[in-house]
Amino acid sequence: MKFCAIILAGGKGIRFGSFKQYEKILNIPIYEFSIRAFENLVDEIILVVPKGFNLDLKDVKIVEGGNERHFSSYNGIINTSADYVLIHDAVRPIVKRELILKIKEKLLNGSRAVVPYIKVRDTVRDNFSNEIDRENLILIQTPQGFKRELIKIAYERAFESNIFGTDDAFYYKKFISNDVEYIEGDLENIKITYRDDIKILEKLLMNNLKVGLGYDIHPLVENRKLIIGGVEIPSRFGACGHSDGDVLIHAIIDAISSIVLNKTIGEIFPEIEKYKDAYSLKLLEEFSKNLKGIKILNIDAVIILKEPKLVPYVDKMKENIANALSIGNELISIKPKSGNNLKNDYIECFVNVLIGLF
Repeated sequence: MKFCAIILAGGKGIRFGSFKQYEKILNIPIYEFSIRAFENLVDEIILVVPKGFNLDLKDVKIVEGGNERHFSSYNGIINTSADYVLIHDAVRPIVKRELILKIKEKLLNGSRAVVPYIKVRDTVRDNFSNEIDRENLILIQTPQGFKRELIKIAYERAFESNIFGTDDAFYYKKFISNDVEYIEGDLENIKITYRDDIKILEKLLMNNLKVGLGYDIHPLVENRKLIIGGVEIPSRFGACGHSDGDVLIHAIIDAISSIVLNKTIGEIFPEIEKYKDAYSLKLLEEFSKNLKGIKILNIDAVIILKEPKLVPYVDKMKENIANALSIGNELISIKPKSGNNLKNDYIECFVNVLIGLF
């Protein structure tokens, strides 16, 4: 049985004042958080975008949306052949993988429609100050899971009847069946509607930020190449090490792996024949293939070496690292230090990385 995630990012954001799904938080577009949540949990991801928006995303199918949410949902549904669809609002960027897996499990166990909800906690009154019994109310969330063929039929019947609602479950209940299975959702799965919601989102995302510290040091010896950040630098001395002795790359791997794998670089790339004299930039590329469910937000490095001067090579180092990790050069800072009167018998590197676990 195949699953498709349909992420709806085609709205106009009228109450927000702009296309809120394309606002950036931590330099990441809001829609990207949802894409990352569904990665490796579904067979296909569809992103429904407004007319005229051109995006080129790896492993994501881009589908043009309609003027209203129901048209966008339907466009997503008819552009997949999966057995089940999980329809999700892109402006719910903190959807947890646990909730996605729970909905998938319910569908595989026989449910035809699964909808998450949370209970109402506040006192509720209408515009006339009449109190409404909150015990009879629930707040509906996404993703909402359906057998694809059934929700497709539901939407087609709605178009014929010219009857429209505000979520996908409305169409299933109205035109297919009342057998929707409601499951407990997640309080943090908030929907961005107004600009003030961005402040709440930023605070919640802070819980998913981690800082890693990496460190490496090598003695300098004659008759060795000096390679830093994948750049060969003219020098009488090079770093002595089992691989090429690239302290910058080693410290970066050390910093990231301390968060993601709770391992040191020595555990990941041990001193065995396979890695003898290895080009460390290639090791970083290999290492990066295993980085799932994270976003590198910043790399800040300090390299201590008396000579030669490294400033002319910094831009190329940044380019090499950015390409290996598929991040922007602007997220990388490299600061060479001479160490003043230190002896020129070693090279040392400290690296801090800021990583988002989403």
